Amino acid sequence: MKDYFPVNYAVKVHYEDIYRTINVTRMQNRNFTEMNLKLLWVYINSQVLETVLEVLPKRHPSRTYVEDISTLFSYLRMNVEEMVDDIEDDRVEEILSHVSNIDEESKRKSIRPKALFDNCYRVMKQLFQCDWDP
Repeated sequence: MKDYFPVNYAVKVHYEDIYRTINVTRMQNRNFTEMNLKLLWVYINSQVLETVLEVLPKRHPSRTYVEDISTLFSYLRMNVEEMVDDIEDDRVEEILSHVSNIDEESKRKSIRPKALFDNCYRVMKQLFQCDWDP
């Protein structure tokens, strides 16, 4: 049992690292482009996965799965970082700058690691339109 998180375990993350569907909806209402929303999704969730890996026990049953997803996001982030130079929307640049330059003193929120994954999945479903039913 020591390889599992305790019941109701929460990790402290920066408030900006929580990218939820409500955030996406608000940005869509403010005319953010779909490409920019996807770019933010990759950028923010690659950092979230690193945070989860830092606290995930080495022998946790889902460790390999999380490492694989983290590796995927690392590759995606490499491509995204090339695109960051071409961003023309100052709002997106400001968000990316803020997310990448967060200091250790900034406001943090406690959240369960599973909730971070759930947010990642829900936002992915919202941004990438396809048939999600098996």
